[in-house]
Amino acid sequence: MVSKTDVFTKDKWIMGEDIPNLTFDFSQLWASSFSNEMENSVGINYGAVVLIHKGHAMSFHFRNKDSNNFGQHVLDLIVKKPDFGKKINNKIIELSDRLEKNAEKNFTKDLSKISNKQLAEIYSHHDKIHTELYEYGWLPNAIDMFHANFTELLLKYLKDIGVPEEKRNDYLILLTTPSKKSIINQEEESLYKIAAEIEKNSKTKKLFKNPASKIKELLPSKIKKKVLFHWKKYHHLKFMWLGLHGVYSVEYYISEIKKILRKKKSPKQFLLEEKKHFQKIRKQKTVLEKKLKVDKLHRQLFDLWADYMLSKLYRRNVQIKNYYLFTPVQKEIAKRLSLPLKSVHFFLPQEVYPALVKGKSFEKELLERSKFCLYFTSKGKDKFFTGEKAKKMAEKVKQIKLQKLNELKGQCGASGKAKGKVKIINSQHEMKKMKKGDVLVAIATNPDIVPAMKKASAIVTDQGGVTSHAAIVAREMRTPCVIGTKIATNVFKDNDLVEVDASRGIVKKIL
Repeated sequence: MVSKTDVFTKDKWIMGEDIPNLTFDFSQLWASSFSNEMENSVGINYGAVVLIHKGHAMSFHFRNKDSNNFGQHVLDLIVKKPDFGKKINNKIIELSDRLEKNAEKNFTKDLSKISNKQLAEIYSHHDKIHTELYEYGWLPNAIDMFHANFTELLLKYLKDIGVPEEKRNDYLILLTTPSKKSIINQEEESLYKIAAEIEKNSKTKKLFKNPASKIKELLPSKIKKKVLFHWKKYHHLKFMWLGLHGVYSVEYYISEIKKILRKKKSPKQFLLEEKKHFQKIRKQKTVLEKKLKVDKLHRQLFDLWADYMLSKLYRRNVQIKNYYLFTPVQKEIAKRLSLPLKSVHFFLPQEVYPALVKGKSFEKELLERSKFCLYFTSKGKDKFFTGEKAKKMAEKVKQIKLQKLNELKGQCGASGKAKGKVKIINSQHEMKKMKKGDVLVAIATNPDIVPAMKKASAIVTDQGGVTSHAAIVAREMRTPCVIGTKIATNVFKDNDLVEVDASRGIVKKIL
C-alpha cells in the first residue's frame, strides 16, 4: 500500500506534460521507466511520478526538486564527459530503430492465427523494448524541459564570454543549428522534389487540374511510384496515439502537391533557396563560433543540443508509427476478451498475460480506470486510485493557481517578432479555425498539427525544452516561437491580440 507520505511531501508537484489524447498503456510505460529504469543509463531514478487520466486526457507530474535534481545530475554527466552526451543520441537512434523493427515484424502478421499466449508475449515484448527506449530517449527532455538546466548553462557561458543580454538568445539559436535536416523538413523536401519533377513535364502537370482521386488514376507510373513511396513513409504521422483522425491518404499528398504547383515560387526555386538558406545558417554558425572563440567543451555542448533536436523528432516519428501498427494488437486483445478497445488501453502490462492466458477478469477495474484514475509509481511500487479518492488526490497534486496576466515569459524557441490573433490549437479538429497570420498557442505541438503551424505568424506553447517539437519546427519554418510559458493556454483565449517577442521570450496581450 502506498502511504500518504509517499505521495504528498513538502517537495511540491509540477506538471510534466498535459496531453489531450493519449492511451494509458503508453503513458504508464515511461512513467514506470522514470521511477524504476532510468538508473540503467544515468545511475538514478525520479523519486516518484503521478499520472492522471480522465479518459484519454492525460497529465503527468513530477516533484519539483526531484525533477530539477535529476535533470542537473544528467547534465553534469554530459558536461563532465561529452562522449556520454553523444552516446545518448546514438542510443536514441539505435533503440528507436529496434522499436520500429519489432513493430514491423510482430504487429503486421495475421494476429487471428496466433494463440492467446503468443499474443500476450507480443504485448509484453513491445512494452519491454519501448520502456528501454525511454532510458535514453527521455534524457534530452530531462535536462531542459522543466527547469531549463541546459539552456541556463549555455546562456551563462555566453554571458561569461561577454555576449550582451539582448543577443544571447539569438546567438544560442544560431549556435545550436543542426547539421542535418529534421524528419519534418525531410518530409516537406520529399514532396517538393516530386512536384519539381512533375513540373518538368507539361503533360503531367496538366493532370493536376483534376481532383486528387482522378490524378491518382492518371499519374505516370514513375511519378506514382514516388508518391506511393512518400505515402508509405509518412502517412502514419497523422495517427498520433489514438488514431482519431486516421492516417494520411495518397489523395492527401496529391492535394499537397497540387498546392505546391499553384504557388508563385516554383518547387525547384523553393528547394534551391532552402538549400542556400541552410548553408548560410551553417556558415553563420561557424563564423560566430570563431568570433566568440567558443571553447571545445561548449562547441560540443552546442552541437549536442542540435543533435538532440533531431533525435527527438526521429524518436517521435518511430513511436507514432509503432502505435499505428500496435493498434491491431490492442483490437485483437479486445476481441478475445470481449472488452471495448478503450478498456484495453488501461491494462498494466503485467495484467495482459493473466487476462489472456489464465482467464482472469479485469473488466471492472479497467472500466473504473477508463473513467478517471490516478496512477502513482516509485521505485519498486505502483498503485492505482480510482473514483472519488483519485479525484481528491488529483486536486492536491495539480495545485495550479492562475492569475490574471497580460504578459507571459518563456524560453526562446526560435527568434523573431510577430503580432496576431490567438488560436488555441491542441488537436487536429481545432486546426480549421487557424488562419494565415494567427498566433498558434498550444500546450505542446505535434506532427499532426504541422499544417496549422505553417499558417502561424508565431508559435507559443505551455511546455518546452531544447528538444520540443515546437522549437524544432519553428526554426525550420523561420517562425518566431516562445516555449515553456507553462500557462499560455490558460491565460489567453481565441482571438486575443498578442505581440510575440520570441528573442526575449515574451508574449504580451495588447487587446
